[in-house]
Parts: sequence; structure tokens; C-alpha cells
Amino acid sequence: MSLEIPSDYDPVVRRLIAEGKFRDESEVIAEGLRLVVQQEKLDAEIQAGLDDLETGRRVEAGEAYEAARARVRAIEEQRGQ
Repeated sequence: MSLEIPSDYDPVVRRLIAEGKFRDESEVIAEGLRLVVQQEKLDAEIQAGLDDLETGRRVEAGEAYEAARARVRAIEEQRGQ
């Protein structure tokens, strides 16, 4: 697959590579796609939660906060923090 990076993003891509955050343009694009997929999943989970609220399905606040903390920890581990 061949891609052309829009000119307004080119400086950002070059900076990210120069800072050593990515080895090349392909890695930058792959990370962008990973984030899009992650955002789509998050959007679906939020919608599922809203749907639950509309139908009266709820969880205790403490349970929800612990689940959120676990999710944040998992994301941080995935990113290597």
C-alpha cells in the first residue's frame, strides 16, 4: 500500500521521527490507525453504557470507578508506561 501524507501533517510526522518517537512514516501511520480503532472501540463502549442507562441497567459508582482505573492501568501498560 502506498500513502501520501497531507502536507499539513508532514511537519508533525517529521518531528515525531526526529524526536525518536517513531522510526519512520509507516510507524506513525500505524499508530494513528491503532488510535482510530481504539477510539471506535471506546465510542462503542460509551454507547453501550448509555444504552444501559436508558434501560435502567446501572452499576454502583465504586464498581464503575474501579473498572475505569483498571482500564487506565491496562492502557498505560500497553503503552509501556
